[in-house]
Amino acid sequence: MAILNFPVNPTLGQTHVIGTTTYSWNGSAWVIQSKVATFNSTTIQSLIITTTTNAISVSNGGALTVAGGAAIAGDLFIGGSANFSTSSFLSLNVTGTTESNSTNTGALVVTGGIGIGGNLYIGGTLFSQGAPVLTTASFNNTPQDGTDIDIVDVGGGILEFNNISTLQSVTTRGASSNRQITLTNSTISTGTNSGALVVTGGIASNNNVSARSYNLQYGNISSTIQTVSTTSATIIDSFFFSQYRSAKYIVQISEGSSLTDRSQTSELLAVAFNTGTSSLVEYASVFSTTDLGSFDTLMNNIGTDTVVNLYFISNDSVPKTIKIIKTLITP
Repeated sequence: MAILNFPVNPTLGQTHVIGTTTYSWNGSAWVIQSKVATFNSTTIQSLIITTTTNAISVSNGGALTVAGGAAIAGDLFIGGSANFSTSSFLSLNVTGTTESNSTNTGALVVTGGIGIGGNLYIGGTLFSQGAPVLTTASFNNTPQDGTDIDIVDVGGGILEFNNISTLQSVTTRGASSNRQITLTNSTISTGTNSGALVVTGGIASNNNVSARSYNLQYGNISSTIQTVSTTSATIIDSFFFSQYRSAKYIVQISEGSSLTDRSQTSELLAVAFNTGTSSLVEYASVFSTTDLGSFDTLMNNIGTDTVVNLYFISNDSVPKTIKIIKTLITP
């Protein structure tokens, strides 16, 4: 054995390598522990490899490394994990019954995407981004369109759902609501057929109705407010001669809320004539201590129209809040 350089006085289990063969000392003799064999072609009835080294790559296969392909006509049992760089299967049957509740659970878990060239049958629920996908299988019966929904078959097994609801279709099923209704349309009303809301019939209200002004068939009712703190003649209201010919005013004047602050209410009638002049009469006036001022009207040309201005001439420069409710009558 000295020629083969076997160790002198070996210990139990000590190994010695000669070429591709590894020997192990069993206490009384050197026995072959493992040997790397290279075959160009061979047939073996049964091959048992007892080495337990795990595979870590295609070039370091552990107990068995095959540089080329491998054909197995029978069953293949793998006790550990199976890793594939790329694979093709005529049929793959996964018999595990683990339910999937995320992208990392289930009998089959795929880290990347899946491309399927044929049909896909699912016995459970199909999820996308954590939400169940609505399919035709989700319906007990074939979906039918209705009053507010139009269903169109666009082909390819795809259904298109269109909302065709109108105020008429909605209110036909029920026109009562306890919700506040707000119209954001800002169209000004200039007659009974214009504005953000047009009502052909009448309107009933069991409570207050608030508005800046009301257009009537032959007139208008509105209210305004402003402050006057000068003795100069100040315009406190105007209307166009082309739209209205006469006005009735209820004017409230207030200097404040203390015991010494004065107040007054006056009722005025104004009329504009085709001659370009106007006339005003104050036929009623009530005040706390003294008359706070006087009123007058004057017509002025503005562009192609003529405006009728209502003036207030205060008896002093004490600031006064003037509120007006006026009724206008068309020509």
